[in-house]
This record gives sequence, structure tokens and C-alpha cells, in this order.
Amino acid sequence: MERKNKIDWVGEYYRAIRDCGEDDTMLLGQINKDSTNSEPHWFEVHHDECDGIGMLVSLLRNQGFCIDKLPVLKNNRQTFFRTLQGLITYISTDNVRWQQWRLPFDRNSRCSTLPVNKRVFWHLVTKEQTEKINSVAKAANVTTNSYLLFHLDKTVASLMTAMSTSRRWAVPINLRGGINRPRPTELSVHSTFLTVDIDDADTPKSIHERIVKLKEKNYHWGSWFGMTGGFLFGKAGLRKFLQKREKEGHDLTGLFSNLGSWEIPHSGNWLACPLVTRMYPIGVGCITMNGCLSIAIQLHAAFGEDPQLRQSLMEAWKQSCLNE
Repeated sequence: MERKNKIDWVGEYYRAIRDCGEDDTMLLGQINKDSTNSEPHWFEVHHDECDGIGMLVSLLRNQGFCIDKLPVLKNNRQTFFRTLQGLITYISTDNVRWQQWRLPFDRNSRCSTLPVNKRVFWHLVTKEQTEKINSVAKAANVTTNSYLLFHLDKTVASLMTAMSTSRRWAVPINLRGGINRPRPTELSVHSTFLTVDIDDADTPKSIHERIVKLKEKNYHWGSWFGMTGGFLFGKAGLRKFLQKREKEGHDLTGLFSNLGSWEIPHSGNWLACPLVTRMYPIGVGCITMNGCLSIAIQLHAAFGEDPQLRQSLMEAWKQSCLNE
């Protein structure tokens, strides 16, 4: 069902974000275990060029590591029925939504001009702690991803959002194996998202079940149609649409991206962090490399540039996960 247009409308969506004054770059950081410098070396790539998995694989292959297989979506290829069912579900959650913050939030602010190492806060979890997190999640019959999202949301609710208001997170979904794209799988975007609503009464189990139901309803195929649907607007119309949504006050709480678990010996430790915009101003990225989980957080400049908020968010999330 991939439209054979000369324009890659998924890439065009991210180019439109850039043209609207936002930074659409994805970030990966590598910490070389053999180096005396524990600071990561950051790589920045525009999102219209690839997605997080593609960026990681391209960087590792350029460094000489052999990666034959990429993670794929199993037994879930795109079909007309799945797309139609998913589109119905997707449209029901694509309303203009205003997130209430307890902190000052400047909706006129543009993207940060700070260097990456000043705006991204990160933490490496030890192998033992990673195993504990995985074990606790397994004992609760949820994925590690749902467990991490629950604790992240709880932390954001306690520090950043107004009391008794719900949060809505975009969770990227890898579509490799389910779609055909004009370029190799590491060189174009093969991901879409679920939008997961969470409130104060939720548990890791309820969040996990909600994500499973969204997948069963093929939400990801509906949102993929939304990503590829720029041809309905044209280039100029797509940009006007995004600007209109922003003026209407459309907000998600943030993006929560997990690039999965990888075993690539001698590749060092890796960090991942998605883009942030005024419409999803919290960006959180996770990746497990050779048994060690890492998390990275950045906030949009609309929250100001105070590093204390970022550091507090990181510390509170870490403690919430590890003290379960």
C-alpha cells in the first residue's frame, strides 16, 4: 500500500517540522569503554533521513560492526483492512489536546541553541540494575518498556504537569517487516507511533494492556497513514496544517522511544534521545546495549534552560525505577 510518489511524505513531515522553526534531529551518544573520557560522543541526524534504529545501525556499520538483521514487526504486514481499522482508532485520538503544565511554558519559544551535552541529561544503568528492572517487569507480566513508561510518567506527573491531569505519550513503533520503502531499511523512516493516554490511577499492567489493545486495533497502521498522508495537503498545506495545530494549542506530553536490546560486543555504551518540539516537548530515549540500559532526557526550550529541572527529572525517574 506504499504510495509510489517521488516525494517521501514521511520525510516531508519532518522537513515541515524543521521549516516551522523546530529542531528535528535525533541524537545518539557513544561512550567508548576504552577511553578515559566518560562523556559521550554525540551524533546528530535529521529525522527525515532515517529513524532511530536506522541511525544506530548505520553508525555501527560505519564503525565496522557486522549487523545482519534488524528488528522486524512479525506477522503484521500492512493491509487495506488493517489500515482502515487503525485509521478509525487513530482519528479518535487525534483531537486538539492541551497539556496543562505546572511549570512556565513559553509557547512562542523556538528550539534550544545549547550544545547537546548541555541540554541532554543521561544515566547508564548497571547490568545488575538492568537485570533487576527486567525481572520486576517480567514478574508483573508487563514488558520492560511499559514498566519504564509507567515510572517516567509518574515522575513527570509529580514534577511537571498540573495536578490530576492526564498525560499523552507518543511511543514509536518499528514497522520493518510490515512495509516496503523505496530506500534500504537503515536509510529511511520505518517507524510510526502509538499515542498512550495515562492518568494517576494507572499501573504498569494497565499501561501494558492499553498498548496491547492499541496494537490489536492496528493503531500503528492508522498513524502510519497519517504520517504518509501529506500528499492530501501538498508541501505548503502540510506546513500550514502543522502551524494551525500548534496555534490551536495541540500538545502531547512527550515522546518515549526505546530502541530495544542489542548485543554488539566492543561497541561501548550507547545513549539515544528523540527530538522535542513545542507539541511534544519532553523527549526520552532508552536503549539496552550489551546488557546495560541507558536513558536520556531532553526538554524543549519552552521550559527554559535551567539544568536543575532536567537533573531532577532524571534522578527522580531513576529512583522510581530502581526502588520498585
